Amino acid sequence: MLGHFRSNSTVRRVSRLACHMAAVAVFLSALIEDLSHGWRATGDDAIIAQRSWSVFTLHPPLVGQFSQGSGGIGHTYYDPGPLLFWILAIPVRLDPVHGVLWGSALLCLVGIMLAIEAAWAFRGTVGAVVVVAALAVIACTQSFVIVNPVWNPSVGVIWFIATLACAATAGSGRLQWWPALVLAASVAAQAHLEFTVMSLALVVLGLALGLIQRTGPIRARWLATGLGIGVLCWIAPIVQEVTGKPGNLTIAWEWLSTHSTLGIRFGLETLASVTALHPLWLSRQNRGSNTDAFLGLLSHIDSHGAAFGVFVILSLVAITVGAWLARRRDLATLAAIAFVVATIGVWTFSSLPTASVLTIVYADVVLWPIGMVIWVVWLWALFALATASVAKVRTLSRPPATEGALRVSARWLTVFGVLVLGAVGASVAADTVSTPHLGVLGGWSAVDLVPRTVAAVDHDYPTGPVALYVDGPNSDADYSLAYGVIWQLHVDGRDATATAPHWQPLGPRSAPTKSEPRMTLRIRNSVPAVISK
Repeated sequence: MLGHFRSNSTVRRVSRLACHMAAVAVFLSALIEDLSHGWRATGDDAIIAQRSWSVFTLHPPLVGQFSQGSGGIGHTYYDPGPLLFWILAIPVRLDPVHGVLWGSALLCLVGIMLAIEAAWAFRGTVGAVVVVAALAVIACTQSFVIVNPVWNPSVGVIWFIATLACAATAGSGRLQWWPALVLAASVAAQAHLEFTVMSLALVVLGLALGLIQRTGPIRARWLATGLGIGVLCWIAPIVQEVTGKPGNLTIAWEWLSTHSTLGIRFGLETLASVTALHPLWLSRQNRGSNTDAFLGLLSHIDSHGAAFGVFVILSLVAITVGAWLARRRDLATLAAIAFVVATIGVWTFSSLPTASVLTIVYADVVLWPIGMVIWVVWLWALFALATASVAKVRTLSRPPATEGALRVSARWLTVFGVLVLGAVGASVAADTVSTPHLGVLGGWSAVDLVPRTVAAVDHDYPTGPVALYVDGPNSDADYSLAYGVIWQLHVDGRDATATAPHWQPLGPRSAPTKSEPRMTLRIRNSVPAVISK
């Protein structure tokens, strides 16, 4: 009996370690491939690197990444907060060329490992394996999350998964996890606007459910710790909102509330698209300005009826109530979480301005964890019904020792399965690095052009500040190369920014001065040339 206990304990520790090893393999494989391809920051990655650098200056960032929805509203707005920049500030200072890449990979890895630990505290091996499976699915179908962890939607979705796991654990009565929930939700909410409302709602829901289900006295320490973490994470955007005229959050709200939207039908269809028998999260997605990818995504969403989206929400309500009455409190907790993110997800996509419909080509990534958590709830509910129905006729003829041995064997098989999941995710992610619009926006040709374009700038303006615009072969190359060149000039000690209005993604204080030289570079046949000054 003692030997069986030790064997069972050993395999549990090994399975826990295997989950973390699988997560490490996924991110490390992509990181190695990125670096071996000669990765350097371009496009949004370069913008994030430059704004992370500015943390240790007299004007640290108070808002998040520039939002593509800003066009035509008279004011520029940004994602809710600068937490991503503050976290990456030290890696970027230590290694200006690659720090933003390995720093982001480490940040995402910490997020998924937090999710694994929270899920383990919630449901043991099964919970941790579900997190690894979700990561493997994302690595295979939304590969940009793994191969380009710098991009703020990548950070957002990983930390949103951590938010879901921490909310389930805290909501089950383990309130010592609530500070971790506050941290995870803050990172996700500030990374991209699509995660904001859902993440903050889970902080409240996790606390409320946890208080209802607590088994011991309420301890002020974890509550004070959680509130302290929340203040530290949100002090910068709050200061900006109070001092800004108008504040960033006010601008974002006005944009979302005053423009025509895609409507409730579209919101329900998006929910249906990730919960139907062939869910969207089992389809591999592409990125960039690929028109076919956008139209394919839109077609998949439109092919699912809004009525099924209503059914999904009603089913989650039924499972929540039924599981609570049946004293299946963990299932009820996760079903309540799934209901909240499903309904807010419908509202999020319903409220998306029609003018910003193109953003769904990357904003859809939030639907992946929403769809997967709903499927987990459904399968768990079916399993609970099945086990309850056979409980009375379950045979008692099998010896306990045999049953225990089978359980240990099953757990060793689980360890093997987890490692296979990690290997598959790592392999697909690594193979995807060379794919255009997944590794870097604009493709690897834009990365290769950065040094030559910097040399062209240095030839015409060897010293002093400069504001530049890049006229490349397509819009992706323009965007990717321009900010990559600006960041490389900054790394080289030059004062560089973009010409109006392209300076806005670099932050509110990046506008070129009137005396700053302007230049336009044209890229044709991979040859950069200055065409105007």
